Order: sequence, then structure tokens, then C-alpha cells
Amino acid sequence: MNRKTRLTALFLAAIMLLFAFTALSLIFHKNSHNCTDDCPVCAAISFCRDTLRTVCTLYLIFAAILCLAALSVLSASKQRTVLATPVLLKVKMTN
Repeated sequence: MNRKTRLTALFLAAIMLLFAFTALSLIFHKNSHNCTDDCPVCAAISFCRDTLRTVCTLYLIFAAILCLAALSVLSASKQRTVLATPVLLKVKMTN
């Protein structure tokens, strides 16, 4: 990755974390408010919960993809080491 792409990804990740922190603080701060019909605070809390649920789902999907990629790399390297034994390569080991 070049520098511009890396900085853009870092900036977007920081914005997502900032939004998640702001949403959590709003939920905790306004959780026990005096509620009326068509309450705007309840609508904001509902929006924040839905957004956090979506962001957490995306993080879990990303983590699962990273785990699968790591497992595939490990299994591929493990197969290479098994195929490179002296017995399988029929190396004569006499002096």
C-alpha cells in the first residue's frame, strides 16, 4: 500500500472509532431520561444502537476473514514443509 492509501484507511478507522465512542457515551448518558411519545432521545439511542450493531458485525466479519486468511497461510506453509522432507525428496544420506 502506498502512503496515501494507508493514511486514508487510518483516518477512516479513527472516524469509526470516534463515532462508536460517541454513540456509546450517548447511550450511557441518556439511558435514563424522561421519555414522552415520539421521543427524539429514544430515536437517537435507537439509531446509535443500530449503527453500533452494524459496526460490530462488520468488525466480526473482518476478524473472521483475517483468521481464515491466517489459517490458509499456515496450512499452506505446513504442507510445504511436509513435502520437503529428505525421505520424500529421496536424498541419499550415507557418508
